Amino acid sequence: MLSKRILIFSLCALIMGATPDLAIAQSSEQPMKTYIGVLDMKKIMSDLDVVQDLNAQAKKIEDARQEGFKAQEKSLQEEKRKIEQQKALLTAEAYSNKQIAFNKKVAAYRLDQQEAMRNIQAGRIDALNKIREQMLPVVRQIMNEHGASFVLDIREVLFVEKEINLTDEVIGALNKKLKKVKFDTAPQKKN
Repeated sequence: MLSKRILIFSLCALIMGATPDLAIAQSSEQPMKTYIGVLDMKKIMSDLDVVQDLNAQAKKIEDARQEGFKAQEKSLQEEKRKIEQQKALLTAEAYSNKQIAFNKKVAAYRLDQQEAMRNIQAGRIDALNKIREQMLPVVRQIMNEHGASFVLDIREVLFVEKEINLTDEVIGALNKKLKKVKFDTAPQKKN
């Protein structure tokens, strides 16, 4: 992390003419104009309407899945209770077979639960990637409007003047231009 910050500082120093050779070259030619834009990607990804809509879709799906799992869990608990009640009436072998069958059901339930959570996570990642793809041209356009040579994430910068922080402008433009993304939890087929 420290080496990354040193590299960023070195690049900024180089671009802004902190080295004597570059300062001399700039004074004899046209002055180099560099504008650095700063974005708070964490804020952008939490404040965008399309991301908030995506989170609402995901929560709705997660809640529905949780309700289904609660019902399944209740059914499994009832089945376990019945098996325990039958223990005195069954032979040891019959009881053992019922326990084995029940344990298989519990294992299948847990696998289904894990698979559902993986599918939800994969769907969220896929949807966020689609949003990011839509974001790049908009961010590039705002960079060009401001004449920014490059943009840094605010977490990589110690101090930022308000004029170069393009976060609010980017959020406003993205909220107007981004299309909603449908949250899909179907497992993705790999080729």
